[in-house]
Amino acid sequence: RQLLAELTRQLPRDVGERSSWEQAWTPQVLRNLKALRLPDSVDPRLSTRLGNAVVQGASRMDLDALLHAICDICAVDKRGQGPDDYALWLLGQRLEELCSGSALGELSLSQLVPVLHRFAHPAIRDRVAGRGSSAVLRHVHHGLSTLGPSELATLLQAYEDVPGLVADALAALAIHAGTDAGLAKLGLAEITVVASALAKQEAKVGVVAAAALRRLRSLLAEDPAASVELAARSASGAAVALAEDDAAGSGLPPA
Repeated sequence: RQLLAELTRQLPRDVGERSSWEQAWTPQVLRNLKALRLPDSVDPRLSTRLGNAVVQGASRMDLDALLHAICDICAVDKRGQGPDDYALWLLGQRLEELCSGSALGELSLSQLVPVLHRFAHPAIRDRVAGRGSSAVLRHVHHGLSTLGPSELATLLQAYEDVPGLVADALAALAIHAGTDAGLAKLGLAEITVVASALAKQEAKVGVVAAAALRRLRSLLAEDPAASVELAARSASGAAVALAEDDAAGSGLPPA
């Protein structure tokens, strides 16, 4: 506890303070603090000041390193008090700058998807406006056709709060679902994500729902001990979407 108190004293109290803290220490400290699994009683100023240290060193960090550092602070923080809003604004700005400075097709969406998924971290997704900016979303929409089913499922989870993108991602997934391979490489967790997205959509997505149900049956046949809860959620979401699509007269064959 004394060491943590001393660490808190050494960290910058705000982003403009000049302190004896060396920026090279920050990543190592964050890794060690994550491994320690700090108690809830830790000084709440620790995570805020760690955020200040990250911001001070942000000019020497690429987007991926900055994002990992912010997420690491969230993992250390137990009270939701750090990093502060400025650190998260800066993170969103860096994402927007990356996308604004790149022509459509210049960024590989396959490489961007894992980054966008980390931006959906529960502790930051509602505090980083940049993840849903037009500069970012235009690249995502443009590259949907280049993604495979697993990447599309990841994107559906990352942007479940952006209905327009969910609809377009499901439309892209429908192209895969209509092939011989279908959704055969998706795992149970990914099928659950797809089913959850299906249940919230009004558009005709029966081909995806039917493929999701086929994959779910296959997964349960392969592993009867698979999570009953996830399987039930998947089946429910896909069945609702399939029923709504049938009611709309899609003419799809049975799943």
